[in-house]
Amino acid sequence: MGQWVVVPHKDSQYIKAILDFLLPEFERLFGKETMHGETCFIFNDPDAPCPSFLHKNPLFIRLHQSKLTYWCQTIYQLSHELTHYALRQSKQDKRYSLRWFEEIVCEGMSLYILEYAAHHWELCSLSKTSPGFALSIARYVKNESSRGEATNGLSECTTISKLQAYEHNRDAENKRETHKKETNAMYRAICLAPEAVECFTCYQKYLIGDHRLLFDFDKWMADYPNNPLLKALQKMQPKIPSKKKLS
Repeated sequence: MGQWVVVPHKDSQYIKAILDFLLPEFERLFGKETMHGETCFIFNDPDAPCPSFLHKNPLFIRLHQSKLTYWCQTIYQLSHELTHYALRQSKQDKRYSLRWFEEIVCEGMSLYILEYAAHHWELCSLSKTSPGFALSIARYVKNESSRGEATNGLSECTTISKLQAYEHNRDAENKRETHKKETNAMYRAICLAPEAVECFTCYQKYLIGDHRLLFDFDKWMADYPNNPLLKALQKMQPKIPSKKKLS
């Protein structure tokens, strides 16, 4: 497993089986060096408030499941946190995360990985005992992409102060309905061009202003010309009227 360690516990073999199944696809999209950059321990805590990627030394991915036999949930949560891990690896400032951006990308990747899992379930060792589980995964991704009513919380951040409040209040993490439309759009874009997702790992290079809440897409797209995911992301970035306020 290289840099990845599943903490032994009841039914933790299911986490390991799913990690073994998903990791090659993450290596394909983000690169092996990225996906093995730092040691990371994975464990489940049914009493935790939520799943989380814990920036400690060493790193931890904490799942939040009542039972590890809920494999769809494991795929969904684990893929989300694996994406946070991938985004961390090229950061100049590993203490900083732009939440609105990372949550859209991580949630979009979770939905993509669920779809990937449904189409490639035979590659998972768990398929030997449950070969028909791919149908359950397909239903799960459909339910997750349509669950809940979307609101315009992110797009209504039309000033830096509003976007700062959105970030400070952790709305991207705690009120996911506020960027559900953007998440589903990112999911659809990733499905069409999954290999393009690697461009997101260096996102800190393109943050502008002292607030570091918005991107310089002209510079980013010059470095990654014709990248369809950057074009999709540009449409999602909150529209701040005056560029004079960005410095």
